[in-house]
Amino acid sequence: MNAPFPYAGEACALLSSLLWASAFLVFARLPHPVPAGAINLGKNATATLCFALLFLVLFGVPWPGGVGGEALVLFAISGFVGLTLCDTLLFGSMLLIGPQRTTLLMTVAVPLTTLGSLLPPWSESAPSALGIVGIVTCLLGVTLAVTEKPADRVAAQALKRGVLFGLLAAVGQAAGVLLARLAFRAHGAETVLDAGKGAAVRLLVGSLGLVVLALATRRTGAWVRALAQPKVLPRLMGAAVVGTFLGIWANQAGLTWAEHTGVATTLNQLTPVWLIPLTTLVLGERHGRRSWIATLIAVAGVILIGVA
Repeated sequence: MNAPFPYAGEACALLSSLLWASAFLVFARLPHPVPAGAINLGKNATATLCFALLFLVLFGVPWPGGVGGEALVLFAISGFVGLTLCDTLLFGSMLLIGPQRTTLLMTVAVPLTTLGSLLPPWSESAPSALGIVGIVTCLLGVTLAVTEKPADRVAAQALKRGVLFGLLAAVGQAAGVLLARLAFRAHGAETVLDAGKGAAVRLLVGSLGLVVLALATRRTGAWVRALAQPKVLPRLMGAAVVGTFLGIWANQAGLTWAEHTGVATTLNQLTPVWLIPLTTLVLGERHGRRSWIATLIAVAGVILIGVA
């Protein structure tokens, strides 16, 4: 698909990371305590509703047509893994160690996806020497960030749990991406709209999976009460529209229109870089030299993976 203007893909990819960083700030600063699962349910359900309204306007029906069979099953599994499980762990990590460190941990998903794609049924070509350097560099940056000594024992316990949740979320995101790749291959997706159809299926299943999870763990009432607190749901929904719904479109437009996929992928991964100044300005967090260095090293690794 031809880009509407020069560097449109790169601009959209950069916008995607900024949108997600902005949304993450809102999720991290809700006016009342909200469990990770409830945040995730509100986010997924809002984005699902946005897609349903979009398809209703475009096609007259709220469900994306032309997705069936193998692709539908793979999108559904990807949605459960990536949006039910992964994003709940992601928000759990965020509540413990903050948005900047959590999103930095999520960069681990990039080398995990690269390594996972070597296995059947993906069987993609092995990364070049530059790509291997990128994987090692990314992991080095993340290691530098998470090994910083906390101020006290409580902070140390929170850090351990937050890092564990963040790393598990990165594994889940990598698995979700790999499953989505198989689904797109089966679906024959070629356009931004095709990608939107796949995202809608994933979000719907991700939302339904959270409902089942809430019922199974008997947390339905607690989640509903948390979301019903004053000013919580409007802010959460606004962040979901910006970060999830618009962020998905910006992400896919970047991948579709960019001249080099690696460049678009890299720009899509700049969320932790955006969050250093944003969390300082909005949340009043202090980031030392080590945080900057660790983030830049990890992102440099992602860049090397992307351009290899």
